[in-house]
Amino acid sequence: MQKLKLMIVDDEYLIRQYIRNCIDWERLGYTIVGELGTAQGALQLAEELKPDVVLTDICMPGLDGLSFTGLLKGSCPNVRVIAVTGHDDFEYAQRGIRVGLDNYLLKPIDEKELENVALEIKESILSQQSQDELFRELTDYRRQNEPIVREYYLKKLLEPDFHQDSLSENAVDSLLPGREGFYQTVVVSFDDFSQIILGMDIKKGNTEWMTHYLEKELENKRIYWVPDKFGHIVFLSREEDFSWETFMAELEGKWKKTFHFPIYYGIGDAERFMKDIYKSYMGANNRLNSAIVFGNNQYQEEKIFSRFEGMANPIPMEDLKKLHAYIETDSPAKVEELVHNWFEKWKHINFMDLFYLKLQLLNAVFYIYSMNTKEEASYDFHEDYKEYYQRIFQIPTLKLLQDCFLDMCRKIMEMYHDEKSVRPSSLIYAVKEYVNMHLSDATLALAGTAEKFYLNSSYLSRIFKKEMGVSFVEYVNAQRIERAKSLLEETDLKIYEVAEKVGTGNANYLGILFKKAVGCTPYEYRSKKRQG
Repeated sequence: MQKLKLMIVDDEYLIRQYIRNCIDWERLGYTIVGELGTAQGALQLAEELKPDVVLTDICMPGLDGLSFTGLLKGSCPNVRVIAVTGHDDFEYAQRGIRVGLDNYLLKPIDEKELENVALEIKESILSQQSQDELFRELTDYRRQNEPIVREYYLKKLLEPDFHQDSLSENAVDSLLPGREGFYQTVVVSFDDFSQIILGMDIKKGNTEWMTHYLEKELENKRIYWVPDKFGHIVFLSREEDFSWETFMAELEGKWKKTFHFPIYYGIGDAERFMKDIYKSYMGANNRLNSAIVFGNNQYQEEKIFSRFEGMANPIPMEDLKKLHAYIETDSPAKVEELVHNWFEKWKHINFMDLFYLKLQLLNAVFYIYSMNTKEEASYDFHEDYKEYYQRIFQIPTLKLLQDCFLDMCRKIMEMYHDEKSVRPSSLIYAVKEYVNMHLSDATLALAGTAEKFYLNSSYLSRIFKKEMGVSFVEYVNAQRIERAKSLLEETDLKIYEVAEKVGTGNANYLGILFKKAVGCTPYEYRSKKRQG
C-alpha cells in the first residue's frame, strides 16, 4: 500500500524535529515529504509535492497557519490539515473550522494524541480513496449504460434503509448534480384513480407519450426521474430555484387535454442530507394520497391535518416502525394489539373525520410496502396498492375499517414470509448495523438489542441464527475480535485499553475470546504482526 505524504510546517526547527521523531511515521503508513519553516514556502511547495496531510503551526510570522490553511485548501482541496498551537482559544478553533481544519492539537504535543489523530486522518483518507477508486472503475461502464446505472442508484436513494457509505458524495454529484445540501422529490401518478376508488375499470395512460414528454421537458434541466414499485414516477432534483408547482400544473394541463382525466402528484419537502431523501419521498407520497383522495392537486394540507389532529392524532412514525417490525417478524398478535390501540383512540371520531383517518391508514400501507426491498414483486406492489385505495375508501364504518386494515396487514405478512420469495432481511441488516455502532458498549446484549427492534429476545435469537449462520453472541464476539485485531495492528494501545474500546470490559476476558478465535493471545498477535 502506498504511504501517505506528510508535510510539516512550523517556524521552530526543534518543533519540526520533535514532530518528525516523536513517533514512527513509517509504521503508521506515512512518509515525510517536506519540512518547512514558513507557510509561504509550504504553499509553493505543496503544489509540486501534493501532500495528503499537512501538519502546521498556527502562530507563525508572516502568513499564519489558519490563513495558510485557507489558501492551501483552495489549491489542494483534498489535502487534510492538522493544526498545532499553544493557544487554547475557542475563537482560534472556530476560525480553524471555517477555513477547513480537519483536526486540532495543543502544545505541548502529546505523542499518543498525535498518533491517534494521524491514524484517524489516515483511515478517513483511505476510505475516501477506496470509494473514489470504485467510482473510477465504474466510469466507463456508466458511460455505456448510464440510464440503467442512474436508475439503479436513484432507486437505491429512495430506500428507507439506504446506507450513505454505500454511495459516495462524488457518485451522487455525478448521478444527481445540483446544489449542495438540497434534495427534493416529487411523486406523480398517471393512473385514473377517480375510477379506481369507485371500483370502475381503470383507464390507463399512454406510457409512450408520458416517457416522450418527460424526456423532452426535462432535457435541459438537472432533474431526473425513475419509476417506483407503486407504478408512480418519482422526480429527483437538487435545483432549489425550480418551481415544481408551476411545472406540475403545466404537466397536468397537457395531460388532461390529451387524455381527459387528471394526473395526481405530491411534492416532498426539501432535505439537507442524502440519507434523508426517503423522508422527502415518503412526504411526497403522503401528499399524493391526499391529492388523489380530495381530487385536487392544490389541496391545503395544513388545513386538512389541523382539522384531523383535533379528532384523532395521525399515526406516529414510531408506531409505523413497530408495525413494520411486527409484520416482518411474523407477529400477528402484536399487529392486532397495536392496531386495536389505534382504533380505541379513534372510536369517538365522527363520520366526516373517518375520511381523514382512511388517508392515514393508506399512508401506513405505503410505509409498510416501501420497507420491502423485494425487486421482483414490483408489479404486485402496484396492483395491490391500487386495490387498497379502492377497499379503504369504500368502507362505511370504523369497525369494518379496522377489520379491513388488519386483513391488509395479514396479506402483507404472507407476502413477506412467502418461502419462494428471496429478499434480503432489512431487519437483520439493521440489527447488524446497530451492533457495529455499539460494539464498544460492554452492556451490548441480545435482550437490549431485541427491545430496540420491538422483538422478544428468543425470536431475534432464532431468526438471527437462521440468517447469519451464527448466534447473536457469536456474531458480536467475532466483530469484537476483528476490531481488536485492527487496534493491535495499527495502534500502541495497551491490551486493557483495546479491551475497553471493543466492549469486552477487561483484558482477561478479551484474552480468552481472542485466543479461542485466533489461536494466540493479543500480545502474541501484536508481536507477530510487528515482526512480520
